[in-house]
Amino acid sequence: MRIELLKEIYKSHAILVLFIFLFLQPTYSQNKTKTEKKYRVKYTKIPPSIDGDLSDPAWENASPAFHLTQQDPSSGAKATEETDVMIVYNNENIYFGIYCHDKSPDKIVVRTMQRDGPLDEDDEIRILLDTFHDKRNGYVFEVNPAGARRDGLAKGEYTDYSWDGIWYAKARKVNDGWIVEIKIPSRTISFKPDLDTWGLNVERRIKRKLETDRWSGTRADAHFSDPAEAGLLVGIGKLVQGKGLSVKPYMSIKSNWDKEKSPDRQNSHDEGFDIYKSLTSNLNAVFTYNTDFAETEVDARQINLTRFPLFFPEKRSFFLEGSGIFDFGLGTRRNFIPFFSRRIGLVNGEQVPIKAGVKLWGRMGNTNIGILDVKTDDCDIVSSQNLFVTRIKQNIWEQSYIGMILTNGDPKGKEDNTLAGVDFTYKTTHFRGDKNFVAGAWYTYSKNETASGSPSAWGLKVDYPNDFLDASLTFHSLGEGVHPALGFLPRPGVKFLSFGASIQPRPRKFGIRQMFFENYFTFYWTPDWRLETRRFFFAPINLITESGEHFEINYSPQYEYLAKPFEIFEGVTIKPGSYNFNRFRVEFNSASYRWWKVDFRVWFGEFYDGRLNQWETGFTFKPNAKLKITTSLENDFGKLSAGNFVERLFQMRISYSWTPDIQFQSFIQYDNVSENFGTNNRFRWTLTPGTDLFIVYNRGWYHLPGDFFSIVPVNDQFTIKFQYTWRP
Repeated sequence: MRIELLKEIYKSHAILVLFIFLFLQPTYSQNKTKTEKKYRVKYTKIPPSIDGDLSDPAWENASPAFHLTQQDPSSGAKATEETDVMIVYNNENIYFGIYCHDKSPDKIVVRTMQRDGPLDEDDEIRILLDTFHDKRNGYVFEVNPAGARRDGLAKGEYTDYSWDGIWYAKARKVNDGWIVEIKIPSRTISFKPDLDTWGLNVERRIKRKLETDRWSGTRADAHFSDPAEAGLLVGIGKLVQGKGLSVKPYMSIKSNWDKEKSPDRQNSHDEGFDIYKSLTSNLNAVFTYNTDFAETEVDARQINLTRFPLFFPEKRSFFLEGSGIFDFGLGTRRNFIPFFSRRIGLVNGEQVPIKAGVKLWGRMGNTNIGILDVKTDDCDIVSSQNLFVTRIKQNIWEQSYIGMILTNGDPKGKEDNTLAGVDFTYKTTHFRGDKNFVAGAWYTYSKNETASGSPSAWGLKVDYPNDFLDASLTFHSLGEGVHPALGFLPRPGVKFLSFGASIQPRPRKFGIRQMFFENYFTFYWTPDWRLETRRFFFAPINLITESGEHFEINYSPQYEYLAKPFEIFEGVTIKPGSYNFNRFRVEFNSASYRWWKVDFRVWFGEFYDGRLNQWETGFTFKPNAKLKITTSLENDFGKLSAGNFVERLFQMRISYSWTPDIQFQSFIQYDNVSENFGTNNRFRWTLTPGTDLFIVYNRGWYHLPGDFFSIVPVNDQFTIKFQYTWRP
């Protein structure tokens, strides 16, 4: 069987392609010696007012402003617009004053005021603080010219926006650009007391030019969210952490009606609280009682044309905070997540009340710790359960770690379930001088009462994520007895191999900013190496223009082996057997910074023993920073020997912001499989950061088949929730 495996890889020319990609990379002429930039921050007795005006005495007494250098499109070149950055601090806060000069202020792009909105579509300022100066972790703060805020945690190649902190920002446009002032309380962030030097980076995006300017880490391969690329903020040692205590009580009033459960409306009220305590400078604990998620946006529906369950992301704030510590295993997210927080408080899509929970996360020395223990309450769905997970990561070398994970409990209460695992990740930004390189391996063992087969799973990944060449290889072996009750495993009992590369030149000719020549191969085998899935993804044309448009053409030949019938649509069942078919894709996306945006994607070609055409279209209307309307429509037309089918999914999002702290959002969805038309409407008023009023109204209708205009209400829910943060 292993000979057959080699034949499959050889037939795809995979080895040849990967060899060419790895060894024909050009050598950049840029300087590979990194010089760390430094800025000495000054202490101020009189703090500046956060009003978007830099005339305060604190700014006059600050150290001279530092400036930014272009990172994209011309690494190391002078920025086309000047940016002045000043920083001061006192015992309780750190302040940023940033003047973004612009010779064409009428062309400044600002499309949203929404808190935690998509600021990457706008001009914006981004700040990274590595408060332990360990070049591993950091906080990210972002502000656009309308004063909209977004925050997250630096994760190397990307920013994890699940973290929400209490901080303040004010921005305003002026005759030659825009100004932003930012105040970050010391009680919002964790840091090492008396540490005089932090990691710091500042980035400005000028969206109409697709230009990125940075203070440090201006190489084309450098990621802003990588603290290893940051410069130095010197002289910060007088900042005081405070008591490290936050109490967040809430009160909610609800009115529910569900046609299937009861003909009568049910009125109720809930009270609960979260208590946060900093046990040390970088070890945090939270106790939650009667946890409520009424303000959480509903899931976006998805069309499933596979025989495996779909992934839906976590959106609940209690589980999102500090969630990065529980990430396990390099390259596992597609096929296997040992701990998936959506398993807690949700069973078969139904909510299960959470009585109480305790979470501990942070770091002790070079050891990262995450512990979560949750007690669910009795309900009609399942009896009370205790669910537990712990995660430990030991930092080694400059950016690497070795770790372990342990989960225990079954949300459905059917059996005892335990999973244990270890993982190792090696990371460097100095490979071949100045390139990024990541490699890792992991192993888990699960114990449960009913599953048969091997309970072991293991995997490895090698990744070379750089600007010109992005190449990776991933392999997983998942035993048939692997059953993580607190995890996500859509396809158990398989061996998985994925590898390929993308060559990404920047021709800067014919109006092309960057091109992406992608070749990726994917294989799934049974435990005895019988091929189940083979997929090749090839992008002969994939480019971004200098004006921000994206155009792509793909070719994807596929093979699927069905051991048993697969019902892809009600009444349409594909017979067992082997299927070879070719798929094609054409995609176009207009530039995101304009007041309008068009998205178009079509997959077409063969599909099992017939054909499938998938049309996805989207249009976004954003005439100003207050209003944004996004619509999307997916139509899938299948013609198979077992029958024809049509699946449709319509979604619309409406967002209106009176100010960055007062906003309304509506999310409308309809699909012809459930025949359910639903709306999720949320009003949020942030009186002060950490104190919010939410008004949420959800309503669902059932569409009667055969009559386009006939809909019947099936449920609705009205909630008013007020939450407050008290910091002594």
